[in-house]
Amino acid sequence: MSPLSNLEQSIDEICDLTWKPLYHYIYYKVQNREEAEDIVQEAYMRAIPYLKKGKVHPDKYIQFMKTVALNVLRDSWRKMKRDGV
Repeated sequence: MSPLSNLEQSIDEICDLTWKPLYHYIYYKVQNREEAEDIVQEAYMRAIPYLKKGKVHPDKYIQFMKTVALNVLRDSWRKMKRDGV
């Protein structure tokens, strides 16, 4: 198995471990399934480079992902406010 495959497997495992609690955390804040799914997806897109570099301790994956997702949510709120929505 190539190193990339191991890395991809690790990222998949992190996503499997963190997806459900992360989704519930964001859904509680936005109360909209589609918006929660979009925010969680964007959070993973932003977090993957940090996860690939090993900058997050395994014990902190869920906390890290919640922080990233909350930042995505805040960015979304700022954009809506700026756009006058």
